[in-house]
Amino acid sequence: MKKLSNAITHGSILKDLVSPDWLGFSHFRKVFWVASVVDHLSDETLVGEHMAALFFLIFLGVVAFGVAVMMISSYNGLVSLKNQIERAWSNIDVILKQRSDEIPQLIQVIEQYAGYESGLLKNLAETRSQYGRAQDVGQKIKASQEMSLALQGVIAIGEAYPALKANENFVQLQSRVSGLESMISDRRESYNEAVTNFNTRILQFPDVFAARMLNYSHQELFHANDAERLAPNLKINLPSFKLGA
Repeated sequence: MKKLSNAITHGSILKDLVSPDWLGFSHFRKVFWVASVVDHLSDETLVGEHMAALFFLIFLGVVAFGVAVMMISSYNGLVSLKNQIERAWSNIDVILKQRSDEIPQLIQVIEQYAGYESGLLKNLAETRSQYGRAQDVGQKIKASQEMSLALQGVIAIGEAYPALKANENFVQLQSRVSGLESMISDRRESYNEAVTNFNTRILQFPDVFAARMLNYSHQELFHANDAERLAPNLKINLPSFKLGA
């Protein structure tokens, strides 16, 4: 039997079939030997199949791990960009609120003069109300753009008429509003950069899948209005009226 095992182990089956030992085996021992060979070959086949299945499972595990790492990275990256947008907008929103708070005082100063253009002041007051009613960033951006345009018209009154321009309160309000407008412009650049990066990432692979999972959508840029882009002369196209003390 030891010879049989050696024959099976070393794969020398044909050699053993013609060996003197084989010829001297009884019928029972020959049948047993053949059964042992078949069983051994079956075991080797099963081992091969098990090894193939094991390697396949390992491959699937590596792929699944890679996909999981990629999705986690995309998820964290998009969340970080969204937080950057919210932080950048918060920095703008603070200045917009400060500018809005200056408007009642500005209107009050101008109203002290006879012959002021009520249409400009009403328009400015309305844009301030629109900003206060805005519910989301898009609405606030639109209201802010309208407010900037209205402020340009009102501030231009002081530039065109010395009587109002000489008022100390008006000069101080004009300076504060101009300073706030400059701060808005600077912070708008950072906000738009964050929004652009975010809008690009949510369309790229594999971030698009994480964006859908997070229900992220395209964010609106904070563009300068047409008057700011063209940098017009604020002293032109003003209504013709006189301001008295």
